[in-house]
Amino acid sequence: MLSDDIRLGAIIVQGDSGSLVLVGFPYDEGVRRNNGRVGAKHGPDSFRQLLQRTGTVVNAEYDDLCLRKYLTISDRGNINADLTLEEAHQQFETRIQQLISNEKIPFVVGGGNDQSPMALDPAG
Repeated sequence: MLSDDIRLGAIIVQGDSGSLVLVGFPYDEGVRRNNGRVGAKHGPDSFRQLLQRTGTVVNAEYDDLCLRKYLTISDRGNINADLTLEEAHQQFETRIQQLISNEKIPFVVGGGNDQSPMALDPAG
């Protein structure tokens, strides 16, 4: 990889314009209520830091295949961490429904299994 190669984090834009949209769910409360190991609340920001360090979007082995020609990625931000878990679930469900109705692919980072039903059945 050359030093001027574009890294994955450099092609991510803020908002929801991408075909793939990151959504952070910085909550441990659902994990805690289910007697799980907490730490999920750090997931969204840790994942974003990882993306900034991830390598190039160009793959020279495949005739300079450039990921950004085929995939646009945006970051919709985190669900408000100051909400109660129940309020956060509602905001999360609304956001996922909006993304899917706009033909976007949501990519959720953080939280526990407590928000999975809303992500799997966004139609309500």
